[in-house]
Amino acid sequence: MKHKYLCLIPALFLTHLAFGQQLRFGVKGGLNYAKPRIRNVVGPDRLLGINGGVVLRYSFATDGFWNVQPELLFSAKGAKDKYGRTVTGERATYNYRQNYLELPILAKINTHGLTFEAGPQLGYLLSFSDNNDNPLYQRPQRQDYNSVQLGYIVGVGYELPTGLSLTLRYSDDITGIYAASAAPRNSVLQAQLGYLFGMK
Repeated sequence: MKHKYLCLIPALFLTHLAFGQQLRFGVKGGLNYAKPRIRNVVGPDRLLGINGGVVLRYSFATDGFWNVQPELLFSAKGAKDKYGRTVTGERATYNYRQNYLELPILAKINTHGLTFEAGPQLGYLLSFSDNNDNPLYQRPQRQDYNSVQLGYIVGVGYELPTGLSLTLRYSDDITGIYAASAAPRNSVLQAQLGYLFGMK
């Protein structure tokens, strides 16, 4: 009987090793090109920001074709308004920024390095700021924003066998930026460089 249990030890070890090979940890970072999206309204302009964080990927098979990938990211969004005016009457550029902590949970396909991903995203508003100095402008307070954002992500990319990757994404929110209205909503184009540890 003892010999049977001893035989189970290598089997359990191999099972754990196989699971470990299918579970990968990584990091990523890149740029956001964001704006509030309002239906049938042109403007304001997009604003550059940064994104970055950590990645956990589980592959359902050893070939890495089907995967689920939760991420935890810092993401800077906002907009640029070039049509405001200062108190002197001169044309000005105002930047409106919102910083979020985001949790996307993505279904990901990897076919010979070419990747496709999509899934829901949950965001939490960390901070906000703007440089609008117009005396008629009423600056929003914390309670004016939706603290929690629900959205989705779709993206494509390419991943090298070494673990290096480049991903292009589109992210759109379902929840409005402000608590009083369903619009505007965050619309973000993202470019990300990543590295997945443990790849061959």
